[in-house]
Order: sequence, then structure tokens, then C-alpha cells
Amino acid sequence: MDIATIQPRRKALGIKQLVLAQVAGVSMNTLACLECGLNDNPTVRTLGKIEAALDQLEGKAAPKATPATRAAKKIRKGRTAGRPTAKGKRV
Repeated sequence: MDIATIQPRRKALGIKQLVLAQVAGVSMNTLACLECGLNDNPTVRTLGKIEAALDQLEGKAAPKATPATRAAKKIRKGRTAGRPTAKGKRV
């Protein structure tokens, strides 16, 4: 995401900095500094949060996880043993 696109996208949605900051989970000061050019080296995580929030507000949110992807996440986190199952059958 290019920093210069944050403000135009936000204004096109007609939302205030405070709303975008709350949805993105960043401080309003962080967002204001990015838009004004006072912070030209934000973290990748911060930009990712802002981009995800803008996508969500524009209706471009990522699709919800499928049962298979949820099961794979559980296995990676060590919450279940074995392979994911679908309706009681091994996949």
C-alpha cells in the first residue's frame, strides 16, 4: 500500500480519521501523521491494518475462512491432533 493513497481512499468513503483509526486499530495520531507526511516510514503491520480497514469499509473484506482453513489453523497452533476431518471422515 502506498502511503499517499490512504487519505484519498478515506475521503472517498466520507469517513473521518477517527473512524478509520478505530476500525484499523491504530491511534488517530498515527493515521494523521501518515496522511500529513510526518511519518514516512511506518511499519508494515501498521500499513496492513490500515489497508485492511479501508478494504473492509469499501466492502472488499477478505472472504471468511472455510472449514478446511480453520482446521489447518488449529493444527498449526497445536489445538488438535491428526488431520482435519470433514463430517467425521478424514480428509
